[in-house]
Amino acid sequence: LVTHVVPYSAAAHAKVTVGDVITGWDGAQLNTWDQLVSTLYLTPAYTAARLTFAWKTTVHHASVTLGCPSKLVS
Repeated sequence: LVTHVVPYSAAAHAKVTVGDVITGWDGAQLNTWDQLVSTLYLTPAYTAARLTFAWKTTVHHASVTLGCPSKLVS
């Protein structure tokens, strides 16, 4: 469950909002917070991937490119 979206992040550009549930990353199903964190940690900066997330009963897919955390502007 998304509780915060960092401005200018890959999630923000993909239109992920608070309340969405991230369910997949590049075709792999994500069932836990630990799976998401591990997947993002192991994915190099500037990698393009397909994000799957749900809002209420609608599933969305977005192409995202991870940024470098030190380059984010808040």
